[in-house]
Amino acid sequence: MKNEKQSILVHTTGIFFGILLITTIFGSCTKDKDIMVLVPIIDSITPKYYAGRPEATVHGKNLGQSAKDITVTINGIRIQPTPVSVGLVLPYANELVFNDTTKVAKVKILTNGYDLEGVFFSNTYPKIQSFSPEIAKEGQEITISGEYFNADMNKNLVVFPGAKESVISGVITYANHETIKVIVPKNAVTGRFYLVTAFGQTLKNSAKLDPSKPIAIQ
Repeated sequence: MKNEKQSILVHTTGIFFGILLITTIFGSCTKDKDIMVLVPIIDSITPKYYAGRPEATVHGKNLGQSAKDITVTINGIRIQPTPVSVGLVLPYANELVFNDTTKVAKVKILTNGYDLEGVFFSNTYPKIQSFSPEIAKEGQEITISGEYFNADMNKNLVVFPGAKESVISGVITYANHETIKVIVPKNAVTGRFYLVTAFGQTLKNSAKLDPSKPIAIQ
């Protein structure tokens, strides 16, 4: 009878610790899941190109509920964010962010121990809209069309892909704020070229742009 009671006690104790172990594991998994859900994420910043709006909106998840717990800078200037359902609203003044040589707004956010980064652009940031012809030969001139290019030929650079992942510069023959003309260099191959156009007097402060499609070299 005594052995039977001991057996029941051992069996009951085993069940208890088994339930405790399962509960602990489940609780740990749930906790880990909660931690993963709370990781802050930036999905996008709108408007992508600033056009006179008084504010920008950072769209994302878990960016914080209280402004006092969130540190935000734009190009090193600290600003006061407003948490909203979609993320954060960032008030900013155009003259504090953009000027003749600064066309990119770098946003840094510190929240819940995480560092996040994103960008938006001045509405005068250069853009490639198209190029033609889209199929070209070595030595042929192509025309790149867009907005806000540097009108000085010497302050632009067009680079074509070459063999074995090399790059080759093309000779620019014409430049204004909306058009760049360049000669396809020898040994260029099919792929994406890119245009570097300066904001100021040198290419050190510039935009690196590539078109939406590759150029085909015959």
